[in-house]
Amino acid sequence: MTSFALLLTALVLGHLLADFYWQPMSWVHDRNNRHFRASKLYLHVLTHGVTSLAVLTLWEYTYGWQEFSRVLLATVAIMLSHYVIDLAKSYSNKGVVPFILDQLAHLVVIVMLTVWLTDKNEFYSLTWQKLIALD
Repeated sequence: MTSFALLLTALVLGHLLADFYWQPMSWVHDRNNRHFRASKLYLHVLTHGVTSLAVLTLWEYTYGWQEFSRVLLATVAIMLSHYVIDLAKSYSNKGVVPFILDQLAHLVVIVMLTVWLTDKNEFYSLTWQKLIALD
């Protein structure tokens, strides 16, 4: 498995754990009712931060401690984007479409950070290979 695929998989799994397994419904209700005043929203963002920091630190340790500052920056980016995305969702209508858009937005952030943290040539090469395989 390539470093890009490994990190992407780990970050997506971390996201799924933090979003669905470690977030009680009471946190979701608090966020939807109190929006930016919801203390549970901040706990949820912190959960994502700790999860992301753990994943990124393990990944960075495995691949040689290139720049720990990038791990911290990526963790902050995940936390801030998660806050903004979930806050926006709290003001939306509830349903499948906002849920899908919410998850797609999180996935876009994760993919962008994974590209930034891994070898970009590897990402472009994999993408090109997949596009060629579609023919």
